[in-house]
Amino acid sequence: MENDQVLPRSGAIPADVRQWAYIGDAVWHLFVRRHLVEDGWRKDLTRRATAYVSAPAQARVMESLVDALTEQERYIYQRGKNSKYGVVPHNASPKEYHMATGMETLLGWLDEQHSNARMDELMECAYQALRNMQENEEHNGKQ
Repeated sequence: MENDQVLPRSGAIPADVRQWAYIGDAVWHLFVRRHLVEDGWRKDLTRRATAYVSAPAQARVMESLVDALTEQERYIYQRGKNSKYGVVPHNASPKEYHMATGMETLLGWLDEQHSNARMDELMECAYQALRNMQENEEHNGKQ
């Protein structure tokens, strides 16, 4: 299925959205870890990575990215967001968890489509947005 095709009919997507979310979670974790290392971080890598890969962080970034999605990507995101999957972790609201699942589903779908350039573009935007949010929070917290 190409990114520019007409939206699939209900049930026409062959993969289970849980599988896309599972793969998308791994793709996002690896992307974040690589960027943290490339950015020169040596200490507290796990804590720093968690600030990017947690459900609340993913939900925050999706609020700013959703308008940049194509119609097809928005459809896949909504499929993941609306799926009845998993138990909401204690550090996230149900809304945050579902938005994060939508993001992971989208990334997993893009990976399956071999849309690496688009996936990298979205992940880079997400990473930079979260980085800026964290820097602003750190700056405002020190004042």
